[in-house]
Amino acid sequence: MVSNFWLISIDDSAITVSLSANRNNLFKVESIGDSVNWQYPQLNSFLTAVDESLASCAELISLPPDSEPNTAAFVVPASWIGPDGRIQSEFKKIIEQLCSKLKFKPLGFISHDEAIVEQSSEADGLPVSFILLYLTPINFDLSLVYLGKIKQRIHQPLTGIFTPELLETSLNTLNSDSTLPPQVIVMGQYEPQIIEDFKNYPWIGKKTVETFLHFPDFIPQTPKETIAAYNDIITHQFQPQNFVNPPTVTPEIPVITTDSEDPVEVETSPIVEVEAASLNFEPVASVPEPSPTYEVIPIESPLPSVTPKPRFKLPHLSLPALPRLHLPSLWLALIIPALSPLLLIFLVFFYRLDLTLFFTPIDFSENIDVVLDPAITQITSANHIPVIAKKFDINLTLSTNTTGQKVIGDKAKGQIIIYNKTDKVQNLPKDTVLVSGNTLKFVLTSSVQVPASSSNLDLGIITMGQSKAVVEAADIGPEYNLGKDAKLSFKDIASISMETKIDTPFTGGTKNQVAVVAAADKQGLENQISTAVTANIDQKMTTEVASLSGLLTQTINITHNRNDYNREIGEQADQLTVQSSNTITAYVLDSAQKKTVINDLLAKKPELSATTFNPDKFTFDFIPDKTTDKTQGKLTIKGQLTPEPDVNSFRHQIVGKTASSLAKIIPVTFPRVYNYALISNLSPISRF
Repeated sequence: MVSNFWLISIDDSAITVSLSANRNNLFKVESIGDSVNWQYPQLNSFLTAVDESLASCAELISLPPDSEPNTAAFVVPASWIGPDGRIQSEFKKIIEQLCSKLKFKPLGFISHDEAIVEQSSEADGLPVSFILLYLTPINFDLSLVYLGKIKQRIHQPLTGIFTPELLETSLNTLNSDSTLPPQVIVMGQYEPQIIEDFKNYPWIGKKTVETFLHFPDFIPQTPKETIAAYNDIITHQFQPQNFVNPPTVTPEIPVITTDSEDPVEVETSPIVEVEAASLNFEPVASVPEPSPTYEVIPIESPLPSVTPKPRFKLPHLSLPALPRLHLPSLWLALIIPALSPLLLIFLVFFYRLDLTLFFTPIDFSENIDVVLDPAITQITSANHIPVIAKKFDINLTLSTNTTGQKVIGDKAKGQIIIYNKTDKVQNLPKDTVLVSGNTLKFVLTSSVQVPASSSNLDLGIITMGQSKAVVEAADIGPEYNLGKDAKLSFKDIASISMETKIDTPFTGGTKNQVAVVAAADKQGLENQISTAVTANIDQKMTTEVASLSGLLTQTINITHNRNDYNREIGEQADQLTVQSSNTITAYVLDSAQKKTVINDLLAKKPELSATTFNPDKFTFDFIPDKTTDKTQGKLTIKGQLTPEPDVNSFRHQIVGKTASSLAKIIPVTFPRVYNYALISNLSPISRF
């Protein structure tokens, strides 16, 4: 008896290991490890991914190493399974190496799609029909499931992101004799946005291609739900009596029409099983394959059907042979009236009549002045129509290397001593020019007053007046960094009256050539961002905006907000970067809003009250008023209405009538009927 085991789910890009534990004779997923990426066909990458996911799974519940199970069940991609139902040799070697390294005893394997089909069929008790889409970052698998059986598979690599257009193209390659089931289960690794993209894509109503007859329902299945489904079907193989979990998804059960009233056994697609020895697996137990039978559900006519009484199945009676009676005509006259009530009862309870009416649809067209308002949910008296505002942001960033050049640096500064040889005070204004060797120029940073010289005739000494001042180089560069005691002279003052020397060394003079933003750099980047924005807007319009269901094309508005540059012309920078923010807005009408608008118009036309319609088959064209904003204008609605007959009243009207009399009653009662079909269970009456 299996106690606990590792459930190893593998796809072509990631591996997830889970622990299935037996609690009170019922298997439950107790822990789910991290999903770890691997690179096919690298064996080391595969082994490392399994080991990491298994370690995280055990760590979540603090599972001691000595308590870890040594058995494992494998869920593999459908593309790994060969035509003989066995794992292909190249993939089999990978699993064998894993079991050898981790000393696993394998329980068996099953593909992703077969596990979901079997789990849904077992839990629902009926053969299921749906489309299964398994997504990974590098490829996708598409399985067409019809009446519990996988009819076709598609395995295709991905060169970019998965889109609704790619799904539609793949579905159209399916060679299906029957209508595609309008239910798609999405599994694997995908972003939540893809589900919204699927739901907003126009699957029906196209002129060139019609993938589905009805708008499909997309059902996302989370990794946790997927693991639970795998666990249910795997443990059901050796504990079929414990299969009590509800189905993860409930695919639509197709309706089957039959002339027989006996149950019809429908062929199902069992889980693919192979001998354990084919993978060096040790068999756990031999479980007989269940062979359920399903009750056939008769299909209801899509058009009104007149059915006086339900049909019952009568048992087959075996009566003993009776002697032939010779009754006089009088007795015969008495017996026939006596049997009349029985005949009446038989007709009342067992007679069935099916009447199908074919109507000529009513063309509907209306033009109304409206105001589109996304803030409301119901139509107002002023014809304000509820719509949904869709917004698409297009934000781009581009950079370019700058090509401008600029010389920058600092000016040298220092202190000098000014000597006055004259007997008069000398006043030197700010910016007085001093030179060194007639090449390097300096200026006073502030005005200076130099005292007059003094003399001692007795001693024969003349003392020159002196004052300290700060000077700055007239230009940048290290050549202005002069040393102490260097001589300077005034450019416009004779040296016989004034002398100077450097008191403290001049420092700080530097010069460097750097890159700056040129005007051509900014103009070139402006052209690049304009081209990129246009291309992105066109792509967004083609792939997302144009495919919106219920799009009102004339409401599309493109807003170019602004371009922000990180530097201006002449600024020092190695790169110039621009950020552009743009927005596309548009209004759409969903099915519910379309239905609300049409019902509001029909309420004003009593002659069209007894009709039905499909809002998604109607066209809505909006022409905005050029004198106002794009929310006001004229809305044109076109489509077809189907007459809705009063079936109950008509049923009473035709009771007791013959088939020939119906031919006169139907055209009078329903003028738009162009044909009808009449079928009885007691006679081969039919008319087309």
